[in-house]
Amino acid sequence: MILGWRPRSVVEYAGALRRAAEEDRPHRRVVLLVTVLALALAVHDTLTGSIGEIIVSWLMVALLVADLVWWPRGRARLLARADRAEASARP
Repeated sequence: MILGWRPRSVVEYAGALRRAAEEDRPHRRVVLLVTVLALALAVHDTLTGSIGEIIVSWLMVALLVADLVWWPRGRARLLARADRAEASARP
């Protein structure tokens, strides 16, 4: 009885992950735009700001670039695992 609900839940969860990934695609453009703006602000702060502003600006650029690089690979791994789980849960 307990095992009866598991495969269906896995299939539903994998489908929800795929839908969320599709809905996330337009938001990645926003992150790219924010990264470009943060880069411009970091350059401006480097030329005119205090040491604290420079550090914070470049830290934000580094975090945003890390998000742009890391998240697509992380999402691909997550979706691949969800596909494998879904395939193993189907009869």
